[in-house]
Amino acid sequence: MPQGVSEWDWTSMSENNFAELCVFHVPDKPLEHQDPSNRAATSLPLNLTIRSSQEVPKVASFAFICFFLLSHFLITHHFF
Repeated sequence: MPQGVSEWDWTSMSENNFAELCVFHVPDKPLEHQDPSNRAATSLPLNLTIRSSQEVPKVASFAFICFFLLSHFLITHHFF
């Protein structure tokens, strides 16, 4: 283990602490496993769900928003 890095056991962490410290990449379900009439819900992996909420969690990320911000930056700085 590198010097200055403390050793810890992730298996002994609470689920909430683990979720706060980890970044998860879970790909969408393949197109053939999606319902065309409700693709928003059926494209999600089994461990994700859609729930109604009045707020967006701090840890949520949205690829479209990242793309929009990057595109805006590139356009305003004349990269296109």
